[in-house]
Amino acid sequence: MSKIAWTALVASAACVALVLLRRRRRANGRHSVTVIDSASVLDAALTRWSCTHRVLGLDVEWVAGSRPAALLQLSCGDETVVVQLSKLAPPEALLRLLADPRTSKVGVGVAQDLRRLETWANTGVDACSSRRLSCGGGVDLIPIAVRCGCAGRSLASLSEELLGERMHKGAVRRSNWEADTLSVEQVAYAANDARASLRVYLALLARLDWRSRAPLPTVAAPSLPPPRSGDAAAARGRCVRIPTRSQPVYDGEPSPLSCARDAVA
Repeated sequence: MSKIAWTALVASAACVALVLLRRRRRANGRHSVTVIDSASVLDAALTRWSCTHRVLGLDVEWVAGSRPAALLQLSCGDETVVVQLSKLAPPEALLRLLADPRTSKVGVGVAQDLRRLETWANTGVDACSSRRLSCGGGVDLIPIAVRCGCAGRSLASLSEELLGERMHKGAVRRSNWEADTLSVEQVAYAANDARASLRVYLALLARLDWRSRAPLPTVAAPSLPPPRSGDAAAARGRCVRIPTRSQPVYDGEPSPLSCARDAVA
């Protein structure tokens, strides 16, 4: 084989390998986003996660003012659900997840988000009732970032510092989160806040010294609500799956994500 032919063969093989690598990175970087306004669909998703995911990214959206929580976003990394709370009665599986201290809910300002979820779930519930929700397992990212010596004090700044990805915070953040039908931009914005929270958390854990790491601080005390009936009416609704790139509102190349179950014992 001539030198020219050999060089061409090597170049062709290198091009094929590069294409396959890029395809693999894109495939690994994809994740699914599901918009849920049905209690039964939400219960199915949370049941599927319950045995394998003990750390979830959490974020809440609401209309400006004193309005209650309108959206809840939960992410396990490769899958994110956007729950339209304004269209649901509090489902049993969700209440148990929010109260369970064994499942960490991570985010920036997570205590405020959990308080809004408690207000949503406890509306119309007697103050002395054992059915009242008290969220547990909340982990705020900022104290961990301080311990790691990070300069960022917001989700956007931590995402740029730790992941090398810039989050766009445009007018969509002030949109109507109680809308009957959410726009693609709203869904992408909401879902990526929850997923970024999880990814930043995992990046922070990687910076900590595991041999001397003190227990991570949590917010909100757990109080498991008893089973409740009558959710059948809330089970009617729709489930909309929206295929997205892993980082539809980030700048830069999306990086593959190891799910929380692979990084947390």
